[in-house]
Amino acid sequence: MGLLSGSYLAFYVNNFKATSILKGGTNQNRGLGLQRALVFIQFTISAVLIASSFIIGRQMNFLQQKDLGFNHDHVITTTLSATTTPRQVEVLKNQLRQSANVAGVAASRFTPGQANWNQTVWWEGQTEPVSMFIISVDKDFLPTMQIKLEEGDLGKIGNTDTTQYILNRAAVDLIGWDKAVGHLFSPFGESRKQPITAVTANFNFMSLHHQVAPLVLVISNDFELNQLSVRISGDDLGQAVGTVEQAYQKVLGDIPFEYRFMDDTIDNLYRSELRVKRIVSALTLVAVFFALFGVYGLISFSIENKTKEIAIRKVLGISPKGLLVLFSKAYFQLVAVAFVVSIPIVGKAMALWLSHFSYRISVGPLWFIVSFACVLLALAAIGLIKYFSVQRINPARALKHE
Repeated sequence: MGLLSGSYLAFYVNNFKATSILKGGTNQNRGLGLQRALVFIQFTISAVLIASSFIIGRQMNFLQQKDLGFNHDHVITTTLSATTTPRQVEVLKNQLRQSANVAGVAASRFTPGQANWNQTVWWEGQTEPVSMFIISVDKDFLPTMQIKLEEGDLGKIGNTDTTQYILNRAAVDLIGWDKAVGHLFSPFGESRKQPITAVTANFNFMSLHHQVAPLVLVISNDFELNQLSVRISGDDLGQAVGTVEQAYQKVLGDIPFEYRFMDDTIDNLYRSELRVKRIVSALTLVAVFFALFGVYGLISFSIENKTKEIAIRKVLGISPKGLLVLFSKAYFQLVAVAFVVSIPIVGKAMALWLSHFSYRISVGPLWFIVSFACVLLALAAIGLIKYFSVQRINPARALKHE
């Protein structure tokens, strides 16, 4: 838009005849309508970007603050080597439990944003094939991740050598049971049915792009667990991580200790959305700057071009404030119309973007009102600057000059 506006002015001025300019025969008001049209388009783009930026930012805050059904704060995870034996894992867990800096530790194949696999399951009274997500965990997974139980006894989980199955509420609802504990169930063939041990509340093991799906947590000695999750306590996170590293090296020897906070893993699920947020925010600042700069230039041009009119109006008693309103109200109207035009554009674009999330905010009029108010404040600031400019005009000197 800046290039188009500048190009128009360049060609327009280039068409002036020198004799007409020297005689004062040019019409400086020509092209002002196109300039205003360009500013209107700039403000429409700015309005779309401002409202979109607010909505995207609010959605990202919603994702970061939503209760996922498990506590991921102060949890570090480290990937266990394929050579690590179940015995070493248990020794490492016991070593970590002795530290005051560790509030809980569990081994699993759980990584936020993904499940181990999805396969057909069997249960008593089943009439048709159904598949569910499967995640292998140990007996300490639920208390360490602070996942709530809706059915069953936490003390009975993992107190036997037999395989145990724990369903989430979505899986129970899919099957249609009122109570699931005690019913026969198996994700590994009909012949391996076992009584269900417990039922957890739904938790978002996948990203918030997806609804909570039916899930089976399997506690079994038949599976290797490759993720160690450690809930650390205390205010000194560096010291707590150092404690975990010392225990890790003491038990596992020279295997490199590499860790990450679970919060970072969850944030990475929305990496592309965070990139969109940064891009839109940057574009918004640029678009608003050029739109306001254009308005400032047009008001300045209008005041400069109508110095005689301003002088006469001041002689007749109009105040500088009244003059400013006279010259700037058209631009306030432009902004108002631009925001009205932007509403369906933003509504459709943001509805499409938000449709990628199963959990999302609602788009209401508040974001458009806030966006409109922000631009009006910026225009008011321009008006305040030009107020002092108009106030300094001396009618006698201006009329003599004209």
